[in-house]
Amino acid sequence: MRMDTKDIIADALLQRLRREPLENITVTELIRDCRFSRNVFYYHFRDLLDVVEWACRRTAQSLAEQTLQAADLREALRGFIDLFADNAVITRRLLESPRCLAVERILYEAMEDCLCRIVPERAGRDPVQTALYIHLLAGGFLGVLLTNGTSPGLDRDDLAARLEALLREA
Repeated sequence: MRMDTKDIIADALLQRLRREPLENITVTELIRDCRFSRNVFYYHFRDLLDVVEWACRRTAQSLAEQTLQAADLREALRGFIDLFADNAVITRRLLESPRCLAVERILYEAMEDCLCRIVPERAGRDPVQTALYIHLLAGGFLGVLLTNGTSPGLDRDDLAARLEALLREA
């Protein structure tokens, strides 16, 4: 399978994030890992945070596609939970970096983008109310996943069931 240059760079950054904090990673090290020139990196990205943003959006798009194929709401929610739990180290390192506010914004926007694809307009809601509902869900889901979804010993099925119950009550 042919990989896109942006995918290779993003995957290399994610691998490095599993081993070290974002502030310790340099473009020089990243391009060396990828065996690309500095020009290739800067042709595709402005800086490392741009790579983080692109990787989050790529992941959100993939997650949205998966959740659209989920058998039910609980399975879709479990996809979100699994993503955060499986990438807890990366998420923690990004949020501990000096760029944490930018990272939070990127994660929120990616979550919102994903929810826009999977949350159909609710019956009787106008577009403004639907947008507010998605904003609320994105902030709430992100908060829950950042505080609970990366905890060791997390019962993923229980969390999915509890989130599903909250959504059904809304």
